[in-house]
Amino acid sequence: MPNRTAAPAPASGSPEMNGRCSPRGRRGALLVGLILAAAACGGPREPARPTGPNIVVFLLDAARADHFGAYGYGRPTTPHVDALAAEGIVFESAVSEAASTFPSTAALMTGRSPSVSGLLATQPIPDRYPMLAERVRAAGYRTYGYSENPFITGTFRFDRGFDRFDAVFPHESFAQNQIDVPEIDTEAQLQRAVEWMQAESRPFFAYFHILRPHNPYLPPAEFLERLAPHADAPLYGDTRTLAAIERGERQVSEAERAQIIALYDANLAYGDALFGSLMAAMSERGLLDDTAVVVLSDHGEGFLEHGHVLHTSTVYDEMIRVAAVARLPGIRPGTRVAAPLQLRDIGNALARLAGAELPADEGRAFELASETGGRASSPTVSWTLPRFARAAVRSSDHKLIVDVGADGCGATPLHFFELASDPRETHPRPPQREPAAAELADHFRSQRAPACGHQGPDHGADLDPALAAQLRALGYIE
Repeated sequence: MPNRTAAPAPASGSPEMNGRCSPRGRRGALLVGLILAAAACGGPREPARPTGPNIVVFLLDAARADHFGAYGYGRPTTPHVDALAAEGIVFESAVSEAASTFPSTAALMTGRSPSVSGLLATQPIPDRYPMLAERVRAAGYRTYGYSENPFITGTFRFDRGFDRFDAVFPHESFAQNQIDVPEIDTEAQLQRAVEWMQAESRPFFAYFHILRPHNPYLPPAEFLERLAPHADAPLYGDTRTLAAIERGERQVSEAERAQIIALYDANLAYGDALFGSLMAAMSERGLLDDTAVVVLSDHGEGFLEHGHVLHTSTVYDEMIRVAAVARLPGIRPGTRVAAPLQLRDIGNALARLAGAELPADEGRAFELASETGGRASSPTVSWTLPRFARAAVRSSDHKLIVDVGADGCGATPLHFFELASDPRETHPRPPQREPAAAELADHFRSQRAPACGHQGPDHGADLDPALAAQLRALGYIE
């Protein structure tokens, strides 16, 4: 049975929307990410109400950007996300803060990099960091959260700020060691979420953290038949096989590697179909016209491009470059933004879209869509989990990978890449000879302070046995 926890009810400053302006009165209120004040409805003055659109965030776990059609992939994996991209924005150089779910999603939700928050190893998110749902709810929205990943649960405080939060990993079955991976009826959960959206007229914020295409790569048969008809799914889609490959205990041929990729693509196509199902259900109920829709991933996935499969272990682009696609009122369809940005930038932009107050220089990601070529931005910083001791600092044109040491305090340059001529990062240059590498190293040293000095395991010392079993089934711990 799903494990459900409910966040506190909305504060008294967020009343029901009886007598509010028509939803059409809000349509188009966004002008390149900056929400204009809504026109007064007349009558007695009421407490401030949300002036932004409804907001839906749909996150596909472990979805690497270059396997989406909108990012140039040749296989038909993501037709529904591609359709959204044609109507809105594609951020071409979105990079996650980490190659793992907890730190990258924490960055999205807190609007802070692990380099600032120190949220690199798994821990309950401290109260001193307001969560995205809390900021949106304070702006008057009602809030809904749904998660299929055991990290994104109330255990780690990801439920903060949600009026309703549904976490569907079956804890009881894991505690009894009955199953390795749950069968989740995501379709039914999405339909229930749409019913929640429709329940009242006040604007909503809804966040969906979908496990697909995360391992195991075992989608329904129709997706296997379409994209992986000849693959041995029980073997090459199984997390234990993939983990054995990652540990070097099993070698695979190029033909076997192709089967793994095909199974991943089929799993991604299933995740895309779930997104399409949500969009269809919302459209049928008239909920899309005044809704901003954002599709993201928390990190990518490796297929032995640099000797690794799955994720968490490296900061090459296959593990940190993510999909970020948005359809927003007031944005020209088909917009593509080249400027690098990270998940925290998207999180802050969503808070600004909802009307939350932010510093002037934060939350401007959607405004990049109005600027030719995108404005120059600071280099991005991405981390592995602590035991892998790697970080990457990346500009539009260059990338430097550094060894941070066991305590996260180091910054030894390892590999430097010229991304324009070497986008697959196969020809590293000696960083000692590159002025750009020195600049990136200096930037990293200036940003890493809170992450420096980290010690301890990636996932805490005292995990609940049921939670540990869940993480083990997904390949996060051995």
